[in-house]
Amino acid sequence: MKTYKLSAIVLFIFGVLFTVQSNAGTDEKLLQKMYEEEKMSYDLYTEFFNRWGLKIFDQVRESEAIHMQRINALMGVKELPQGTGLSGGDKGLYENKDIQALYDEYTVLGNISDITALETAALMEENGISNLRERIKAQTDDRTIKIFAQMERASRNHLKGFVKSLKLSGVEYQPAVLSQSDFDMIINNVTEKGTALK
Repeated sequence: MKTYKLSAIVLFIFGVLFTVQSNAGTDEKLLQKMYEEEKMSYDLYTEFFNRWGLKIFDQVRESEAIHMQRINALMGVKELPQGTGLSGGDKGLYENKDIQALYDEYTVLGNISDITALETAALMEENGISNLRERIKAQTDDRTIKIFAQMERASRNHLKGFVKSLKLSGVEYQPAVLSQSDFDMIINNVTEKGTALK
């Protein structure tokens, strides 16, 4: 079985990713950034599904759409400007220039092969888990903590799904963001269930 190792281009993108996904800032800036991050995932998984026809991309993009809706709802509760993006008219377009650059780079990777699309998706979910954990620590509002925690749980399930798909294709994915022990715990755990996001 082939072991996955990060290529130079993925390492470059990985560096950009951490620059983009700062966990600090006001509620408005953080939630706007998170909305665009979820939109980026939705747009990419839609593109990967259309390109490669793998069912997992279709399944996970539906979850990302729910995350976008929940972040929007949270913005509404906090009386903040809400995002748009599920209509399809602004696919692949972002106000945050760093997220735009990241989307463009991920699109290139995801169109190389179905394997690189799955590897890219796994890396995205790893980073999402890491960032959500840090963002949860910075919150004091119970509603926000609950929504972020449910999004993190969903990302753990997404990561498991992408890693499983890679394994079925003969690729052993190695974590790039999470520690090996944390990664193993997620992968070896049963699929997590919980109450729907509200």
